[in-house]
Amino acid sequence: MKGHEGKRYYYSIIERYCNSPRKQQFFFCRGNGAKCIVLRLFLSLQDYFHELICITEREKFVVPIRAIGARAILDFPDQVNFSACPVKYSTQKTLLVHNVGNREARYCISTQSPFSVDPSAGTLGIGDAVQVTVDFHPQKTGDYSRPLTVHYDTGEDTHTSLHGAAEDVNIRLDRNSLEVEKTYLMLSNHRSVVIRNRSKIIAHFQWKAFLTQEEEHQEKLRFIGKIPFSKTHCPGVKLPYGLRGMLVVFWMV
Repeated sequence: MKGHEGKRYYYSIIERYCNSPRKQQFFFCRGNGAKCIVLRLFLSLQDYFHELICITEREKFVVPIRAIGARAILDFPDQVNFSACPVKYSTQKTLLVHNVGNREARYCISTQSPFSVDPSAGTLGIGDAVQVTVDFHPQKTGDYSRPLTVHYDTGEDTHTSLHGAAEDVNIRLDRNSLEVEKTYLMLSNHRSVVIRNRSKIIAHFQWKAFLTQEEEHQEKLRFIGKIPFSKTHCPGVKLPYGLRGMLVVFWMV
């Protein structure tokens, strides 16, 4: 059998254990094996790929040679668990990530809602560290699991599992219904309602006519379909009669 190296630029074949005096050519009996060649690679910090062609009297086969060069490695944890968090509230965790590889890291980080990450891209030198903030902002109660993917410029991806649970917190009105007594024309009457926050977070709230964002969006689309467009006025939008109202928003700091 004869070994053909092809155009080699970064490795050599050393005939240490060949049983033939001819270079790159050796013999052994059928069914037996022989340790005949040793490959020596001359590597710089990059990837290499080559093929060693082995030729016999009847056939030819190819032995692939692969060598992986320097790589950047960001030491993200295998998983990040947010446990139980308030719904419609932003909970953050900050990770201190090091580049433990032997190459400068050029990376992009991506995930899916209700998780987000900052920064989403960057460059990190060998041995350096960066703070990465993962945000969990669920809009509905329930359990959430999403992947956080780190994309390297060398083509590899690493994955971290993100887990979180969203639950309601103890924020309540002091009554379920409110009845306003009769009053006279041109006069006003009022009643008060108290919002009690017995949770451990600062609650931002607003009064709305609909229970969910989806219901509010559908109602807006329904009214937009009823609004006529005028050809003589710019921008030409008129409110239909009977549609009079105001959305009052209260914020608690």
